[in-house]
Amino acid sequence: MISALLLAASLAATVTVEVADHQVWVRGVTPGARVALYGAGWGLGTVTPFRFDDYRYGQDEDNDGAVRIIPPTGHGYDTTVSHAVWVAVDMTSGTWGEAVLTLVPGKPPWTKFSLRRTDFAVGPQGATAVSLACAGSPAGSIWNVAVIRPGVGLWHSPDSMPSGSVVSAGGLVPFLPDVPPLPAFAPGDVLVAVNADVSCYAATTLTPELVVLPRMRSRLTSHE
Repeated sequence: MISALLLAASLAATVTVEVADHQVWVRGVTPGARVALYGAGWGLGTVTPFRFDDYRYGQDEDNDGAVRIIPPTGHGYDTTVSHAVWVAVDMTSGTWGEAVLTLVPGKPPWTKFSLRRTDFAVGPQGATAVSLACAGSPAGSIWNVAVIRPGVGLWHSPDSMPSGSVVSAGGLVPFLPDVPPLPAFAPGDVLVAVNADVSCYAATTLTPELVVLPRMRSRLTSHE
């Protein structure tokens, strides 16, 4: 089932994300699908930039393959005018797209890095933690992290505490109360990690090679 989801994601149409005019448009999703949106970075405030991470859902209610989502805005607060990374995930197909904004003066350009097998703490129960690092990121710096599991839900790093460079799956918070805690990262999850201090990020669909022990991978195939 996991491999089927990964295959479906690879064959589905490309999801595009456009952030403009105080709204986010997500196009190319499955007609009628629910969309999970996650954004993190610096917003352009009235006086100084402000750090944010934002997560919400949208629904393709008219079955046209497009969803409009309006993040919160207010006086001196607009996350769509930002130096930020936005990722939208089709909760039906698992396909996703990203938009990278550079609208806050004085911030370095964004760099994207890849996650490796050695970045994950993997045991018999799966990958329970991930170590995050990119060039120039100091130890203990703030990472905003989200995991979106198609068909299930979204988990994010707690608002009240910095994640640091090692993020535990169990330390992430469900966006909605009807979603259970996340015991481990799994194949098919979309993981987004953003370090706004040094403008680097990772966004990827997790594969069995990243988060499953080699001896356990054959079981995934045998249960499809």
